[in-house]
Amino acid sequence: MRLAVATLAFSGILVAADQGRPSPPLTILREGGPPVTLKQYQGKAVLLAFIETPSMECQSLIQLLSPIARDYASKGVQVLVVAFDETAAGVIPKLVQRFQPPYPVGWTNPNSVRSYFQGTEGKAKGFAIPRLVFIDRRGIIRGDFAGDKPFFKDPVANTRSELDAILK
Repeated sequence: MRLAVATLAFSGILVAADQGRPSPPLTILREGGPPVTLKQYQGKAVLLAFIETPSMECQSLIQLLSPIARDYASKGVQVLVVAFDETAAGVIPKLVQRFQPPYPVGWTNPNSVRSYFQGTEGKAKGFAIPRLVFIDRRGIIRGDFAGDKPFFKDPVANTRSELDAILK
């Protein structure tokens, strides 16, 4: 998977969500359905993927996460994908129709993403995508991996490994 950097100016956005801190709230908008919030999934482990719709790597991640979502649903894991680029509201419905993921896929605005990552250490001008955040059953962030990290050399195996670790 190649590195992509969100074209959105994230001047001052923070690089990584602090592992071990509570996950901030986030609302994901969807076409034809009610918004999804992280709060809905209290008591479940959550794999939260941030994407940008023009990125082919991000689009393929929707498909890569489908078997993981199916395999881990019975173990109490919820997969969520959220796009935050300016074309997301128009593109996400087409991607959902194309890939038919067994989990919610939607969009939010860039300010919501900035807010989600506020209060963490380190700063960057760009935001590497895709970005996977692993949240345990208590709502604590246990992993945060940006698209420029070695994690994405084998995202399927590494995602399964991270999920197995937070489910223990």
